[in-house]
Amino acid sequence: ESEQMEVRRLMILPTLFLFQSVTAFAAPQTTVIDQGRSPTIAPDGSFVAYRCSYSSNPILEICLHEVATGLKSDVVFDSSVISDIEIEEIELSNGAEKIAFEAEDPYSGKQQVFVYDRTADSLLRVSLPDTVETFDADAAFSPAITPDGRYVVFNSTAPYLAPVPSFNDMFLFRYD
Repeated sequence: ESEQMEVRRLMILPTLFLFQSVTAFAAPQTTVIDQGRSPTIAPDGSFVAYRCSYSSNPILEICLHEVATGLKSDVVFDSSVISDIEIEEIELSNGAEKIAFEAEDPYSGKQQVFVYDRTADSLLRVSLPDTVETFDADAAFSPAITPDGRYVVFNSTAPYLAPVPSFNDMFLFRYD
């Protein structure tokens, strides 16, 4: 009889453990951050970034929400550098020190990949080498950035970026 009681205890304990785990997960806290689109979160969880554009301001922005403090800051881009059509595919490094994103180039009308360095307050188009005129640019999209911000990878059909030029083929590139 004592062996049967121990068996019952072993069967009950895993069930209770499972119930406790599910209960803790089933009650998340949801907090409204702001109005916006295309959210992403830094790998270290310190910032949330999203696309925002306010009707009173024709300049597009990437909004940053600092998770620990709840403070919001805006990264504003002049429409002569980035088209006022769309900012998409936002990605963050740790601490949101670098922000990689896809946006329409105002000269070529095609999507390009940019990196904004918040520390240096500089914007760099990483999907277009200096040797190519902006109006000849092919599309580049879907950026991803490493947590330390060193590498950016993206897709492009640009023959001038490929080691063996091939038109209309999709390649994956890494910017260092």
